[in-house]
Amino acid sequence: QSISTKAEMMNAQEYMQFQTEAGNSINDDSGVDTNWIDEVSENASIQKHYLSFAGGSDKTSYMLSGSYIDQDGAIGGSNANFERFTTRINLKSEMKEWLDVGVNMSYSHQTRRTISEDDEYRGIMNNVLLADPLSPVFDSNNAGWVSPSGKAYGKSKYVTGEIQNPAAFIEMSNNKFTVDKVLGMAFASLKPVKGLTITS
Repeated sequence: QSISTKAEMMNAQEYMQFQTEAGNSINDDSGVDTNWIDEVSENASIQKHYLSFAGGSDKTSYMLSGSYIDQDGAIGGSNANFERFTTRINLKSEMKEWLDVGVNMSYSHQTRRTISEDDEYRGIMNNVLLADPLSPVFDSNNAGWVSPSGKAYGKSKYVTGEIQNPAAFIEMSNNKFTVDKVLGMAFASLKPVKGLTITS
């Protein structure tokens, strides 16, 4: 998956001209020309797998299935990931002509990693749209933040306030949610007379 439309951002030359016309003369000869949308977006992979078995005899039937999905975000990649594993079993058996028993059980485990969506200050796209193209993604001489892995993310010389390096913003995002669900039902079906079934 990928983002369907990319906003056309100012390049470094256009940004300097814009600032000059606004009365903020900038003459940056660093050669940096960062397109922040390209830096935070990617062609993100999705994988889905399903496997099921079914069978039985005249009196017993079963179905066992499992599924797995792993999806990265088009913005944020693995930092905006969703992963889920699900397994399910359905079992039904005729104990007597007048009595069926069975069980339906499912278990799922899911993990979701998220990055902050748009709000007034902290949203990833807000940072992307307001960051300047003259700031490098990485800059050991003017680092705004150094990640635990040692990456020195560049800091803008021209944009101040709440705006920060969008690539650093993604790595700093550490929202992780894990959910485990077990759903189950056991049942018995009585057939006391022909045409009448009572299930509990």
